[in-house]
Amino acid sequence: FQLESSGMRDLAKRIGLESLEEICALVALYRPGPMALKDQYIECKHHPERIQYDHPLLEPILRETYGVALYQEQIMQIVQAVAGFSLSQADNLRRAMGKKSSELMAQQRATFVEGAAQRDIDKKTAEQLFDKIQQFAGYGFNKSHSMAYALVAYQTAYLKANYPVEFMTALLTSEMGNLDKVAVYVDECRRMGIEVLPPDVNRSNPRFTVEGDAIRFGLTAVKNVGEGVAQAIVDEREAGGAYKDVYDFCSRMDSRQVNRRLIESLNKAGAFLSTGWNRHEVQESLDSALGEGQIAQRERECGQTSLLDMMGDDETASDFRQKPELPEWPEKEILAFEKETLGLYVSSHPLARYAETLRRFSNASVDDIPRLREGQQVVVGGVLATIKHHTTKSGKHMAFLTLDTLEGSCEVTVFSDVFAQRAGLLIPDAIVMIPARVNFRNDEAGLLADDIIPIEEAESRLTRAVHIRFNTIGLDDTLLEHLMDVLSAKPGPCDVYLHCITPNQDEVTVHATSACRVAPSPGLRANIEDILGEDTVWYSGGNGVD
Repeated sequence: FQLESSGMRDLAKRIGLESLEEICALVALYRPGPMALKDQYIECKHHPERIQYDHPLLEPILRETYGVALYQEQIMQIVQAVAGFSLSQADNLRRAMGKKSSELMAQQRATFVEGAAQRDIDKKTAEQLFDKIQQFAGYGFNKSHSMAYALVAYQTAYLKANYPVEFMTALLTSEMGNLDKVAVYVDECRRMGIEVLPPDVNRSNPRFTVEGDAIRFGLTAVKNVGEGVAQAIVDEREAGGAYKDVYDFCSRMDSRQVNRRLIESLNKAGAFLSTGWNRHEVQESLDSALGEGQIAQRERECGQTSLLDMMGDDETASDFRQKPELPEWPEKEILAFEKETLGLYVSSHPLARYAETLRRFSNASVDDIPRLREGQQVVVGGVLATIKHHTTKSGKHMAFLTLDTLEGSCEVTVFSDVFAQRAGLLIPDAIVMIPARVNFRNDEAGLLADDIIPIEEAESRLTRAVHIRFNTIGLDDTLLEHLMDVLSAKPGPCDVYLHCITPNQDEVTVHATSACRVAPSPGLRANIEDILGEDTVWYSGGNGVD
């Protein structure tokens, strides 16, 4: 957890970590005080000839951190070497630094200068050294703590790199009670190419488990499913075999543990799909299945055998449990229920149908944002996952958004001017495009919204380039002249890119001259497709040649 923030990851890349000691320094650096030293640390690491020590006695102490004092232990070593402090005196200085007591620090200064003089260090140098020590008191970090975090970070990084499926399974299990964290780590699994399979009453264990090269959702990760009932579901499955349908499930489980709310949560999460029943069919049969389960429970308590048990024939029993043969719920409902019960989308993603629009009109991914410069303009698209409204001291309204994209999530701030114009679009699960500017706060990257655009309006409002693809085989001058006539009849601000398919099936892209700039419209698309055929033209935000 110490190294998982975007700012920490970006700093790690800038340092170019090569040792456990550098991971330790990274942990110490990434805090409000020492952050001011990060550029000096990075520069001195990559250019050791630029390292400067205030006194030769400091070199063996600060060499490990490239001339930068990061740890309280280094200060204790410095005062021992420069002023002859005993270990006890050095520890007293460390305590004074921790208390940030000006009176105690003044006493320590006098002792330090006096001790330095006994080692032939002039008063001016000694005063300068202590000034830096006193400045360090505001941010000094204990190296033993930093190294402990660094060691755990190294160990977990090793496991993630070499045993990714097993590591992510353990990580997901550790956060099962936190749906927000589970969603973050499932996104990370997808980024790593690890498939996360939905919960299943016939395959899942209480916790997340490795299933081949994939990870199977644990039953306890489903909302309203506790550890005890999840284990009971698994125990009964192992004792009596796979559950055949929701009736079989209700009949075999203790009705005091399994209630309507629990089964509805399992069903919304898709946990009965392996029985051959879809969510709609399970929901429609739930009342009668629960009734049968209660009867079976009473018979077990009385030591009786049910009529269905006496039949013994699964086919005969199934006649009493007819599947209603209903169509599955609409995808939008399924995704909403998955989000409700699992904290994320599993079977698909609400953005999947807009993937091409998002690709063509976005010009940055969430992974890019921390590496962009302050104020750089970007366009991102996604679904509004959370919306937090806020009223300023002056009574103006603004909002803080979490935007879920196909690559991950990012935070977006909507100030009052944009909020006043676009408040009606700030609806949970709305799919939007957001032109914005990169903003860093406490070294964490976020976005400041310049506008909010419904996804349906992306093409009409964000198009900056028109793309035309055609095959060069059989292409004649008349057709090209016709195409140029169509383009010249619609002058406008958008660039035109010609994607030419050669006889070898290679694609050569030509950026047409400024004289060919056009105004995009449905009519222009129709006119071009009349000449070249369907699906030969598309619009984009002008982000390259795609």
